[in-house]
Amino acid sequence: VATHQTRYFGAEMASLLVRMGVPAHLFVDHNTVRLATILQAVEPSTLIVLDHVKEELIPASVEVCVTVRQSQIFARRRQIDLYTVDELGLLGYSTDCQTYHLNLVEFHFERSETGRLIVTPLYNLLQPKLRIETLDEVRFKNQTQAILTLFPHGR
Repeated sequence: VATHQTRYFGAEMASLLVRMGVPAHLFVDHNTVRLATILQAVEPSTLIVLDHVKEELIPASVEVCVTVRQSQIFARRRQIDLYTVDELGLLGYSTDCQTYHLNLVEFHFERSETGRLIVTPLYNLLQPKLRIETLDEVRFKNQTQAILTLFPHGR
């Protein structure tokens, strides 16, 4: 489910799922009445929410909701939140929207003096190495997990 502003990102996610053999549909809708009808008809088991969906509109068939950068936090639904930064891609995921499991296979993570997350892609061919200081605040829980406070507008 995406709005007009997130439709291209939604199309990219849907194409990735289809390539992996997962049936996917992208609904670009601002009208919650129509959205409820569509969700009831399709009965998805996974719902990717790129913007906001009223929790009571989500059908019982949905086993897990997937969000990006805490686009929405559900109170009564299982949820996976994807931690992304536009310039770098998928950096990690969380099942509680607090503690994120970091993608250590592709990135090196460190904390700046101001408490922000610094990310270095491990397989970047640029010289000198590209390092991005995000606007997200970080506190490392252990070597593989971090507690993040996300900056509301991405990067």
